Amino acid sequence: MIKPLQPEQHVCTQKDAKGKRCDGSLKVYYPFSDYFNEEDRQRQKEIEREIGKRRKNIALLRCQVCRQLYYPPEFKW
Repeated sequence: MIKPLQPEQHVCTQKDAKGKRCDGSLKVYYPFSDYFNEEDRQRQKEIEREIGKRRKNIALLRCQVCRQLYYPPEFKW
């Protein structure tokens, strides 16, 4: 679900069913903060399951078009 961000990557590389790249811009995203909270509770639970409950103050990157999530290269699991 959460992809690693490649070096020098500035746009989303997610492909649709036809194989076309999204190329949406990536913005900083805080999935567990009060202000930028994820609207979809099921997706929030999936994010929490993947990165762990201890990482409440994490900053990810999210595509503005397709909502694909990326973690930065310096992110330590």
